[in-house]
Amino acid sequence: MYYQEYHKKSQEVFHTIQDKYPFLLSAEFSDESIEVRYHLFEHLLREYNYMGWLEKDQNGRPVPINIGWWVTLHWSISHSENYVAFIVSERPTGIDIAEHEERDSSLLESHPMSDYDILGGKNWNNFYILWTAKESVIKLIWWKLDTMNEIHLQQIISLGVYEFAYLGQTYWIQSTSEDNMYLSYISS
Repeated sequence: MYYQEYHKKSQEVFHTIQDKYPFLLSAEFSDESIEVRYHLFEHLLREYNYMGWLEKDQNGRPVPINIGWWVTLHWSISHSENYVAFIVSERPTGIDIAEHEERDSSLLESHPMSDYDILGGKNWNNFYILWTAKESVIKLIWWKLDTMNEIHLQQIISLGVYEFAYLGQTYWIQSTSEDNMYLSYISS
């Protein structure tokens, strides 16, 4: 079981946060983190009547939420310039969101050609599919961004579902794109 949402950023959210979750504004979060935490809190309240804190451990990993004796939820958040996203799951998970922006073409070399070949070629669309998928794996296992080139696309399972491998483990990643936004999350 997992649930994910993404939202376009909105200034109106901060007015609601002031009234409903003022502690978010007093914490040491970036504006993006405040906004995505708001959406995550709203989901947890609506679905689980949970009104607790979202903590991270000393290494910055999200601490699972004990909803009750029946369920523990894992969570992950992400943000880009114009979007925020979160995922909650009964299993450890990761999520990443990015916006299409053509950058220095040397960045395309961040992924091996074998990954691009599986997707049909080296281009910015495939770059962002690979980037967000690999970033969601990194968030799941909490390695560093420089390990991204060690995560490899194995196959396309179905439309928008990819199998990646890292250190002998396989990960199924769900990916979607809309307009110029790319979203990937662990779906298994």
